[in-house]
Amino acid sequence: MGAKVKKVVSRSTLLIAATIAILAMTTAKAETPLMRMDIPFAFLAGEHTLPAGNYWVRVDTDFRFLELRPADGTGAQRVALAGGQFAVKKVSETNGFLRFRRYGDIYALEGAYGANSGYGLNAKPSKTEIEVAKAHPEGGAEIEVTPAR
Repeated sequence: MGAKVKKVVSRSTLLIAATIAILAMTTAKAETPLMRMDIPFAFLAGEHTLPAGNYWVRVDTDFRFLELRPADGTGAQRVALAGGQFAVKKVSETNGFLRFRRYGDIYALEGAYGANSGYGLNAKPSKTEIEVAKAHPEGGAEIEVTPAR
């Protein structure tokens, strides 16, 4: 084999290996576990108010967002997750959960723990939630919703 042929074969092999690596990373991300959540109350998620109901939920700890897809197939919402992390406290949390803060009859998404992710992330509070929190200086109760069985 000539030097030019070896160089072309070497570059082709490198390109194929890089493509396989990128596809493997994309496939791994696509397999992020979905959780089916039955959320029994309307809630603030980012700047949106979402109705009570069944949702497919995916927590992306790498890119720090939470995706909420209503089970009825209507539009999905993405909520930015902040840098604050919280660790697993008990074994049941390995199934994942959503954490809400209740201010009177208003619920706001506070954080999310993805199934088998090792830690949870806090949601960035929306302007609406900040205003609601100001109106409730006593704070709010924490509520956790775990995946439906």
